[in-house]
Amino acid sequence: MFKKIKNLFKKSQKVEDTKRIKDDFLSKIKELEDKNLHKLTKLELEYWRVIKSCKKQALMLAARPGECKSAILETIAKKLELQFIDIRISQIDESVLGVFPYIIKNFFHFLYKNTYFDYAVPKWAKKANTVPTLVVFDEFNRGKLEQRNAALQLLCERRIGSGFKFNDLVFFAAASNLGEEDNCDVDELDDSHKARFIIHKHSVSFDDWCVGYANTHVHKIILEFLHSAPGKLYPTIKNDTYTGYASHRSWSNLSDYITINFGWNADDVNVDEMISDLYIYGGDYVGAEFLSLIVYLNELKDINVGKILKDYESVKHLVKDLNRSTISKLLHNFITFDIEQMKERELDNYILFFKDVKHYHDDDEIIGHIEHRLNPKGVVFDDMKNYPNTKKFARAFPDYFELMKEIKRKKEELKNNIMKVEIDNKVEELKKSQPIEVEVDDVVEEVK
Repeated sequence: MFKKIKNLFKKSQKVEDTKRIKDDFLSKIKELEDKNLHKLTKLELEYWRVIKSCKKQALMLAARPGECKSAILETIAKKLELQFIDIRISQIDESVLGVFPYIIKNFFHFLYKNTYFDYAVPKWAKKANTVPTLVVFDEFNRGKLEQRNAALQLLCERRIGSGFKFNDLVFFAAASNLGEEDNCDVDELDDSHKARFIIHKHSVSFDDWCVGYANTHVHKIILEFLHSAPGKLYPTIKNDTYTGYASHRSWSNLSDYITINFGWNADDVNVDEMISDLYIYGGDYVGAEFLSLIVYLNELKDINVGKILKDYESVKHLVKDLNRSTISKLLHNFITFDIEQMKERELDNYILFFKDVKHYHDDDEIIGHIEHRLNPKGVVFDDMKNYPNTKKFARAFPDYFELMKEIKRKKEELKNNIMKVEIDNKVEELKKSQPIEVEVDDVVEEVK
């Protein structure tokens, strides 16, 4: 009887300990997120929610080479102030993953002969346990079977040997290539391996790439070009004439080349000299897409967004003869600028440019851009006191602004009429099906 009571007490104590550990883990996660979660983009937040919930599995991002698999995981770690450890499975042997045995001898082994062995704990693992950490197994399906099995053991057991255990604030993730689909030499994962991962086919849209990385890290010239032709970011068809190919990574690398050799400020770049360099090295960075970049640079060599905002008078005489392609590129480039961040002189030049462009080249795309500025994110500002630059721009194009307000008013009127019809129909249906009196207010709330 006493033994049963003792066992019940131990079981109860174990449940309490488990609950306490779980509560402690959740409080630490909350503390981590309260400080930094707002920094994550929508895509980064989606991935983080999976990463933090995995205990005996891990999120695996599967994508083409250069599509920001490791980069987005590193960005998540940095924004959340996690230590980031990147382990490339294809470039290591299994000893780095904690399966290197060593002999342990008791101090009195010569008397007791109780020699045994355990597994050596790698330095990165000890480092991971010191602070909250994200460990990424990169190029997972390009590693040998031994490396993959060793990594899986870490994911499943969260321990190395008999004495080392990863704490709850060490998170794991993995990245892999697609194989035949992206022309990479990989080993197909069997079902037992797949069962240890939440395998997600990863892709980063141009907008996600800009928000999460490119807007602050990629040269303005590259960014403006890709804004005008987003399909060039990672084309589905490659040209084998050149050694390089366009991807998020290769455009970033080309951006580094331009920044280091020509400077970060797009207005100060010697375009002719840069074009000469691109003819030599462009194909090695981004494949055939460098030719489109050269065409773009030649078109915008004389007039570009920087020159318009800085000194419109010096390029005003060129506006009349601009072709539709160049105007389209300029409009796309202007979208990257936040109108509320423009200085007074820049805003004045911006307005003068659009007045002239509208005068000489009045077409749907120009009108659409003006509407975009007057109606950001689909909401007409009835009160623009918090948006002084947008207000000033609206005053420069009053006809468009009044027209948009009228369109908004008619849409609201139409919406209200449709809702009224739906409410009347719903009330009639309920009256037919229920002999009791119908509360119209309740129906209104349901329809809304």
